[in-house]
Amino acid sequence: MKKNKLAKIQTQLESEKLPKRRLRPRPKTTNLISGAVYIMLNIVLALMVVGAVDLFDSPWLGLVIIAISKWRIFAVKIRFWWANLASNFTDALVGVSYVFLISYLGYEHFYYQLGLAGLYLIWLLFIKPGTTEVKVMAQCLIAMFVANQTLSLFAYNWHVGLFLLAEMFIAYNVMGHYLRNSDFESQYTRLMSGIWGLIMMELAWIYWHWTVGYTFLAGVKISQFAIVSTVLTLLAHKVLYFMNQEPGIERRQARLDMVASSIFVVILIIVMIVFFSKPVITI
Repeated sequence: MKKNKLAKIQTQLESEKLPKRRLRPRPKTTNLISGAVYIMLNIVLALMVVGAVDLFDSPWLGLVIIAISKWRIFAVKIRFWWANLASNFTDALVGVSYVFLISYLGYEHFYYQLGLAGLYLIWLLFIKPGTTEVKVMAQCLIAMFVANQTLSLFAYNWHVGLFLLAEMFIAYNVMGHYLRNSDFESQYTRLMSGIWGLIMMELAWIYWHWTVGYTFLAGVKISQFAIVSTVLTLLAHKVLYFMNQEPGIERRQARLDMVASSIFVVILIIVMIVFFSKPVITI
């Protein structure tokens, strides 16, 4: 009995001498915490833009906030800055457009501003991080629409040369984003992006002389140029996707998808131009 008691006392003393292990957070807990922080930071970003634009009645501070939020682009060596900028141009187009659209709505339409902030939050959390073919295409279409919508609202009275250069920049980077994130060979990215930029410049020249918009809630005008350029970009993506497929079932499915998209785009553009281009709805 005495030996057992002595053994228990010795084990107790040894356990007291040993340092206590600290409980480390589990990977799942760490992921949940980092995910929650990421969501909160994006919510704060979207709301800070609304507050800054409404407080100063100007979009410039909102643009500064968006620029600061992209600090990770420059958190690398200088030789990687241009590559990071090129890969983030689409996100930057959406962010800049978000600021100007918030400014366009104004404080008197605060609830619509909050709705737009919610849409921007969906972009940041669900659409922007996507890498699948569908999400990359969605990123390009959203960037094209909001950028050309902003261009139509704020730059319709610019000199035609500046308007065309701005559209060239938008279209070139949107198409480049799609090609860089798909399976196309990199040697054709700049050429095809440049061709698409020229096509969109021609469309922009037409709509600089003939700017048409449709009034929706809160007096918001949706540009016909933004709609047409977006559906044409959709059609271009369908054609490129078909061209990039190997012969087989997937290529046949891609052909059907391309034909259906072509019919949809042609009918939509004809209907808008013939029936919904009256002077009453001109911006």
